[in-house]
Order: sequence, then C-alpha cells, then structure tokens
Amino acid sequence: MADIKLFHILNGEDILGDIIEESNDIYTLKNPCLIGLAAGENGAPQLSLQHLVLFSKQDVVEINKSHVVYAVTVDKQIETQYNQMFGNIITPDSKIVL
Repeated sequence: MADIKLFHILNGEDILGDIIEESNDIYTLKNPCLIGLAAGENGAPQLSLQHLVLFSKQDVVEINKSHVVYAVTVDKQIETQYNQMFGNIITPDSKIVL
C-alpha cells in the first residue's frame, strides 16, 4: 500500500511523494512531484502537480529529514490525483448500495 505524504521543505517547496523507505536521516520517495496551485479554467485556482526531477529518468529520490519542516498525510482527492498521474491502481471507497 502506498504511503503518500506531503513534505514542506525549508526552501518553501511542497513535495508530494510515496515513501518507499525511511531511515533516521532520509526519506526515500518514489515519483516525487512539486505540488501547488495554478490558474485553471475561468481563472479559478486548480491543483498543479509537476515531476520533481524533470530531466532525469530516475523516479526515486532521497530527501534529508533535516530539510523537512513537516510531513503530513494528504487529502483523499489529492491522493487520487497523484495516483492518476503515476498510473497507480485506484481503489474506490467501499460503499454499501441498497
């Protein structure tokens, strides 16, 4: 199961990624991306996801924990958009239909 977190970094960037390994000093993230807001249709703010390392084939990066201000679990909607971006399997919430 994916462990998708949002990291706020000392330089002000917000990075979204799937933690595949964690040590005392390092987060290892698969498919990291920058998260922000951009102007969508009709000028309304819209969530924007952009690959963190644009010019690399590498999809795994390490982030030093000393550079992280905070790490939090993301909202289901953001997790769904992240999974769609990276082709991860999306399982709907189970609901009983009567």
